[in-house]
Amino acid sequence: MASNATSGFVVPQDAEPTRDYSAEFQRLCTNVNPVNHGEFEGTVSAVIEEAARDESASSTRACPVAIQRCRRGGKTFMLHAVASILERCKGNRLPAETMIIFISLNSVTPYNVAQETAYDAILSRIAWELTNRNVKSFINFRGRHSDFGAVDDWLTDKKVILIVDELNVIQYTATQYTDRSALLGNIVQRNGCAVLYSTHQRSTADLLRGLSRRRHIWKHIPRIVNEDCLRGLYCTRSRRKRLLFGLPSYEGDFLHWCCKILE
Repeated sequence: MASNATSGFVVPQDAEPTRDYSAEFQRLCTNVNPVNHGEFEGTVSAVIEEAARDESASSTRACPVAIQRCRRGGKTFMLHAVASILERCKGNRLPAETMIIFISLNSVTPYNVAQETAYDAILSRIAWELTNRNVKSFINFRGRHSDFGAVDDWLTDKKVILIVDELNVIQYTATQYTDRSALLGNIVQRNGCAVLYSTHQRSTADLLRGLSRRRHIWKHIPRIVNEDCLRGLYCTRSRRKRLLFGLPSYEGDFLHWCCKILE
């Protein structure tokens, strides 16, 4: 794949992401009461349990944790909620040195199959987080480096919970797909580490290949189960325009639908 990059990425000394996941989630919740019947906490517990699993001392293999729903179904919103809770668990239910790393293959870091391999797609986004996004544009950041293999080496002795939004956009036909699956599988199996991802699909046989050899723990996304849930999302007519423009499209479209029903 053609690139004008001139250097391999070097992991910063004492690298540690400093994203404030609680603040990010609160911004999403500024004008909406999220529906949650315990799904957020249940997913957090599953991730923590898998991170604590030591395959070297047990016959039970660690599992990736996943959530699945159609496009604009609230997956990204839930991952932000889970990340914010996990961050607060550090030093308590999680070791203090645990790093919560949230990457996306959509949003401001869209996957480009013509310009990046499946393997580098994961590593380059982790690298960007390790620099705390000191280069504001991910595309510019990625273009500066010819190789991100140093991130793979860096991961080997770190306690990392990796959250991947929209993992399904990397198709199994992509270059270095097997390497990408091996990378994620290695994170899953390490004591103190875990992988949580979202997908539109449920077919792990086609979606994840290497990871599909592990049992997946599928967690539920909150659902609207009664009228009270729906009214909790309702915004007044005067606030609706600001709300819809202030939230990501997946949430805005859903809220617009809710508002129309309640009028």
